[in-house]
This record gives sequence, C-alpha cells and structure tokens, in this order.
Amino acid sequence: MGNPSLDRYVRPCPRGTILFEEGQPGDRMYVIQSGKVEIIKRVGEVRFLLASLQQGDSVGEMALLDGQARSADAVVVEDATLLVIERDTFEQLIRENGEVAVRIMRKLSERLREANRTIETFVAQKGVQSAVQALRELAEPGAGPRLLPDGASPQVLAERAGLPVSEAQACWERLEEAGVLMKDGAQLLLAPDAQVDDYLAYRELKQKYDPMTVRELAEVTGLPEDEVHRVVRRVLGTRLPSVAAGGLVDSYQQFLILKRRFEYPERA
Repeated sequence: MGNPSLDRYVRPCPRGTILFEEGQPGDRMYVIQSGKVEIIKRVGEVRFLLASLQQGDSVGEMALLDGQARSADAVVVEDATLLVIERDTFEQLIRENGEVAVRIMRKLSERLREANRTIETFVAQKGVQSAVQALRELAEPGAGPRLLPDGASPQVLAERAGLPVSEAQACWERLEEAGVLMKDGAQLLLAPDAQVDDYLAYRELKQKYDPMTVRELAEVTGLPEDEVHRVVRRVLGTRLPSVAAGGLVDSYQQFLILKRRFEYPERA
C-alpha cells in the first residue's frame, strides 16, 4: 500500500448525522479528526449512552473485525470531520501494522467492559425497583415498619416481581444489607416508606456517581476488597463533616450521605 494523501478519505459530518444504526451491516470505520460522536445502545425502550468519542477516537471497527452487524447506533452530536476507512483498507492496515491492531483491540476491550457495566447496572436497578414494589404490595399497611406475611422469601419475591430466582435472591440480599428488609424475632419487616424511598433514591444516584462495585474497583486498582472498603470509609469520613455542620447539600453530597447510611451503617 502506498502513502496517498488522506484528504480523499475525509468526510465532514454535521451534527445529527447518523453514521450507522444497530443491526446494519458494517463495511467501514471512522476516525474522529474533530467533533464528537456518541455510541447509543437500545435495550427495549431505553437508550444507553455507551461512549462519547472525540478527536483521536475511532468508531465502527468492531463490525469490521468480527463481520457481524452493528451492535449499537453511532450519532454525530457536534459537527465533525471524520476519516472514513473502508473494509479493504482496514484489513490491509491491520495486516501491515500489528501495533495498530493491538491498540484497536485494547480500545474495544475498554468499551465493552464499560458497556457491560452500564447495562448490568440498569438491569440491577430495574430488578431492585420491581422487588421493592412487590414487597410493598405484600406488606401490611402501616406508617412504620410493615409486617411481611409468613413464608415471604426470595422465591415468592421472584414470582411476584417477575424476576429470575437468582436475581430475586440478589435483590433480597441487597435489601437486607441496606436495612430495607429487617427481622424482629421471627417476623420479617419492610422498612418505613420514607426509608425505602431513600434507598431507591440512593440506587438512582449510584448509577450516576458510583457505577462500579467494590469488586470491580479492587480489580482496577489491584487492592484487596477490604482495603477498598477502608478507602471508601475514609473518603466518606472526610467529605461529610461539612454537611453535618450545616453546609449546603448538592446531589453528590446527598449520594455520599445515603451511601454511608446504606452501605456503611456502622459509621452512620
């Protein structure tokens, strides 16, 4: 392959241009020279922002590598200039330059990990919401902690919430750890509505501010999980005194308050 000018491969794309949509065949990739492109994944009626790409990033190479249809939508959100690389040119580039191949695979791995985390977080959140709604319907009326019927269990919750048993079990354990499900002797109680609402608000804020689990943080940092917990407790301890002293509470501080309350109640 020679070294022709890249000008003939450059394409201006105004904001709103759809580069490709999920399910379409992939015959080219794009390298962003300027502007911004978003990668959107549709799950039912919900649209997830998987990545926001800008100068130097590439998009669309996955379909060229695996020969499958596009796995998400790509939309130009800021006027962009793109380098368009057709399949034949891409394949020749990969054959002739192993370093390029390694860089592309590393980028794809990072994006796939982030995409999986985003979707898993959404699924977990929807499961918790369904579980809480089902438990509220099962619980006896009342202003304080509400009594759940004898025999209430993750299996019953799975049936009432329309969840797989494994997911209902995971939700049950999360709710117990957060104090939303409580035991009083042989009785099982659902926390007061205000506390349940706070927990659901915490789960929503967690998607925005803290999407990674402690296990994932441990993998990324190379620290043991108990050390990650220690660091988190220290951060919570240093960030929250100003709130206790009467400072203004923004949404991030509210998240930290709820995180300490539901994840680290021994220090609340």
